[in-house]
Amino acid sequence: MAYRSFGATPSDIATDNNGRVISGAEFHVYSKMVGGARVTDLRDADGTTPLPGVVTSATLSDVGNATDVGRVFFYAPDSYTILYLDSGTGQRWAIMARDMGELISTSITKSDTALTQSNEAIDQSTAALEHVRGESKGIFKVIDYGAKATGAVDDAPAIQDAIDAAFALGGGEVVFSPNSNGGREFLTLTPILLRDNVTLRGEGHPVITRKNPTGPYSVFISGSQVGVTGYGAGASNITMTGLTFRGNFSTSVDACALALHHSRNVLVTDCRFEQFSSKGHVFDLAGCENITIRDCIFSGSNRDTGSHECIQIDVSAYSSTSAHVEGDAYDLLPTRNVLVDGCTFEPLKVGSTTYPCPQPIGSHAEYDQVWFENIVFTHNTITNPPIEGDWLPGVIHFSCARDVEITHNTFRTTGTTPVPVTPIISFVVAARAFSAVADPNLPSSGYIDITQMKPARVTVSGNRIVGFGGTRTARAALWFDGCDMLTVAGNHIQGPVSTTDGVLVAKNCTDVQILGNTLRGTGARGIYAAGTTTGRVVGNLGSGFTKFSAAASSAPVRFEESQTGWVKIVIPSGNTTASAVVTFPRPFSQEPMVVAVRSATVAVNDVFIAASDVSETSITLNVRGPAGSSQYINWLATN
Repeated sequence: MAYRSFGATPSDIATDNNGRVISGAEFHVYSKMVGGARVTDLRDADGTTPLPGVVTSATLSDVGNATDVGRVFFYAPDSYTILYLDSGTGQRWAIMARDMGELISTSITKSDTALTQSNEAIDQSTAALEHVRGESKGIFKVIDYGAKATGAVDDAPAIQDAIDAAFALGGGEVVFSPNSNGGREFLTLTPILLRDNVTLRGEGHPVITRKNPTGPYSVFISGSQVGVTGYGAGASNITMTGLTFRGNFSTSVDACALALHHSRNVLVTDCRFEQFSSKGHVFDLAGCENITIRDCIFSGSNRDTGSHECIQIDVSAYSSTSAHVEGDAYDLLPTRNVLVDGCTFEPLKVGSTTYPCPQPIGSHAEYDQVWFENIVFTHNTITNPPIEGDWLPGVIHFSCARDVEITHNTFRTTGTTPVPVTPIISFVVAARAFSAVADPNLPSSGYIDITQMKPARVTVSGNRIVGFGGTRTARAALWFDGCDMLTVAGNHIQGPVSTTDGVLVAKNCTDVQILGNTLRGTGARGIYAAGTTTGRVVGNLGSGFTKFSAAASSAPVRFEESQTGWVKIVIPSGNTTASAVVTFPRPFSQEPMVVAVRSATVAVNDVFIAASDVSETSITLNVRGPAGSSQYINWLATN
């Protein structure tokens, strides 16, 4: 018999009512939320060792890592896609299979494909470097070409000479090493042109600085060969490692570390970018292919609003590029195959001022039928992002994009007061653009209407969003408007206050899968799918919402088995009873819907709702308990 893996985080499973992690908690496994057969054919985390019919949450001695305490992981027969854990207190929790059948397998395959394509940057850049070493092309130290590394004079000409020398010999390593006095600060006041097959390597994280508010916007730039277009026409097979870039917020320096046009196979790893996110972008990727940014740190942003992405995904057009090199030719090629993996986006304190972290990645250039493709943003940490504006809102925001993966990232705030952010992740349909028919080699002539373009084949899964408060406008933590083939699975959102629409909103979308998400917050609605057609909503958990799932459409998605929710009812002082209204979505199947409400203190159970009832249905829950206590009500709606 084949087995399928099941697993969940402590916040989903092994926590008490106060949110504290319980280690070593024991659960029995059942096939249904209500009743059902107990599943005893279980295997341990190794996939082979039989378990005694009981699943136990991890303790510190099990995992050796405090962040994994309370984690639950086991194997069960592959005939199950969703199982239910029973703690013996009368409550059960839904836990879905890691693969969720063919749907999630398809998503994983798509993600693997995108990762493979993006990782070509690593493979080809490494191969180029090994070729250079094998041919004994040498190491080119910028100090030997006249760089002073004092932070007081412009070292850009010396750096350019070292890069040109490496390029003339077929490629090589351009090394930023300390000067004879140990100085390691390289001031750049003029742009530095990158060349093919060059690695820029820092010894001990030397600092490349921009201090003055005037002068060129970009530090390193790549232009196409004269009159040549297409991917790879710009500097390609570039590796950058071990460097620190530092701007100056106090003098409003506007800086871009890398402005790349038509570049291919670029790897940036173990680099730091401090005070570099201002009115523009840290990376400007215009018509590029195979870009990998891994294990880098981006600190501070002095741009609180707007759509100024730290890593901008852009097209090859004069109006979209940050640097213009003589002879550049533009062809509207979109940037594609980008991997951002394991990076940290963090706030920065300079003097008495604390700046939020940069907005990590996104797009805002839109051209008719030009798609950004194969973008993967995974295993990154984003702490205290800036409050967003209303134009393409979102800490991460995309339009004109398809085959995009936003997976296994952590978005969090660290202050005592929740920060309102509008929203965290946003994908929206594009209907206006900079230019659709104008010559891309000329400056933009302004916005014009374009054919409506829906983001497609988008996966947002396994992300944790913790500590954010209410939003400033009627948008959600996860906001999808006009998407096609959208999967939102296994995300954990804790803290956002629901807006009018909800915390997880999919509007006017098609082929939507909302699976196994956990939403813990307060407000009117958790999940909302207005105007969305075709798809499924299944296996999600919610707490603190009077409406957890709802839709308003003539052909809505189907809210399937195991739509659960939690309602907290506070009994006032001096009373022993209280009540709350819970609103359930209209029953979308042809069968009646039964709502089961479970709590030892609730006087309502198994409420029958007829299939002919086409509106949202509300019931009043009356609870009993000690004065001043909080009672938690669990409800389950099944078709």
